Amino acid sequence: MRLNKISEKEFLSRLKKRRLEDLETIRVIEDFLLKKRGYVFRMPPPGSPVILLVSGGMDSITSWGISMEEFGLKVYPLSFDKGEKRRKKEEASLNFFSEFYSKRYPDLFVRPFKLSVDLRKISIPIEKATKILHPQIILDNLDSRGNISLNLSLGSFTLLPFYAMLFSRYLLSTQNIKIKTIFCSVTKGDDVPSQTLTALRITMMAMCVASREYDWQFSSAVFEKETRLFFSKADLVSWAEEEGIPLEKTWSCYRDFRYQCGDCIACYMRIKAFRKAGVADRTLYLSPFAPYQQKLRFEVARFLRSIGIDPKILKALYKKIFKGA
Repeated sequence: MRLNKISEKEFLSRLKKRRLEDLETIRVIEDFLLKKRGYVFRMPPPGSPVILLVSGGMDSITSWGISMEEFGLKVYPLSFDKGEKRRKKEEASLNFFSEFYSKRYPDLFVRPFKLSVDLRKISIPIEKATKILHPQIILDNLDSRGNISLNLSLGSFTLLPFYAMLFSRYLLSTQNIKIKTIFCSVTKGDDVPSQTLTALRITMMAMCVASREYDWQFSSAVFEKETRLFFSKADLVSWAEEEGIPLEKTWSCYRDFRYQCGDCIACYMRIKAFRKAGVADRTLYLSPFAPYQQKLRFEVARFLRSIGIDPKILKALYKKIFKGA
């Protein structure tokens, strides 16, 4: 599949429409990098070794394939065990695609390196929590069982590139392999502050300044002004379908069920991407009707907004009625 590149002007035009981007910050950082090293980002030539942050999810698995197929890069995947329950499902995905890619790209494939970074979601009994936690934290995180649930992995994405720098130094020390380009799999559809082009640029500059080595690169190959790619999750699905990548073997769900729940935000974004791409979703969900249920909810919410009703208000009212029943 030929990658659908756009002009720099079009890239910036689309970027302006993303609510969490800060174009002025991007400009300042890019000017800084241009003065320090003469470029902002350069795609390494084919055959070059790079590090890719992988999870076993649809985006990173597809980006892994694109990096080898389209750019001819020798990818050193780095995965993180953050102590989450779904880790076993992500590990199964990584194991499957390790075998899959090793056969398809024998000259470019490298088995993923796994690093343990324990930032799991923990549950603390209320009687213990009152002794160690601030009262406001207790109120904000009290669950239905009377425990305090804290997700320590939230926001950890911004730390992962720095762990990748350590991995790069490990590869240099043990195998004399020099890698200064680290990729993630951010797409235009990722709507959180840490997964914006602004955040990627800030992280890249921080890596350079903190190490005093101004040849570090951190980016997403499929969402990068210099490569002129502005991919959505749907674009990744389309690419994978054309290349015969079995995305049903990837794991997106935030929950630890036998099948993907089809209802959490990760499943919602997954189902939406397949629908937008016009590709059959062969993923196994807890309910085989999950894609259709989500589409129905989407259409109902759109209709309610069109007549001036906020769907969130009705949802909150529904929960209140049935909680009291």
